[in-house]
Amino acid sequence: GIPQLVKDLITSGKESEFERVKIPDKFIGRSFRELSEYFREQHKSILIALVYEEKGIGLEDILSDDTSSIDLFIKERLKVAQKDYLGKTSRRVQVKINPADDYQIKPEEEAIVIS
Repeated sequence: GIPQLVKDLITSGKESEFERVKIPDKFIGRSFRELSEYFREQHKSILIALVYEEKGIGLEDILSDDTSSIDLFIKERLKVAQKDYLGKTSRRVQVKINPADDYQIKPEEEAIVIS
């Protein structure tokens, strides 16, 4: 049943698998139905969801590029604490599973298909 289906989809090397793919530019602003038909007809894939990653703010974005004593102090304290917060940004992932047929595709979205 369903557990076997999910296992087969997430196990690599199987005939069908989940794949995250870029949406062709010509589908931006068009409907989920049109994009779904495109993947089915052109790639023999089933469109199941749209995903969007919203970039968060990392500590490096907050600290300035100059060498002010406050920024240097913070960076030094993190180094001493052996914490690697610099450069790391959190990302919030938005997933729309099977949206309405008339849902309009946004430029920042990617497709999740079963290929």
